[in-house]
Amino acid sequence: YKSTNTQRNRDKQRIADLEKNVNEEKQTKQRLESQIKTEKTLTKKLQDDLA
Repeated sequence: YKSTNTQRNRDKQRIADLEKNVNEEKQTKQRLESQIKTEKTLTKKLQDDLA
């Protein structure tokens, strides 16, 4: 019985860790998308300046 409880707690911890990773990945994705948007804007501005 004790081992079942231990396993359940381990599984809960694993799920918590995975959810944390997912949230970190989402934040990274948002940060990168924002960076790309900024770079596209800068590129467009440079192209307009050269035109």
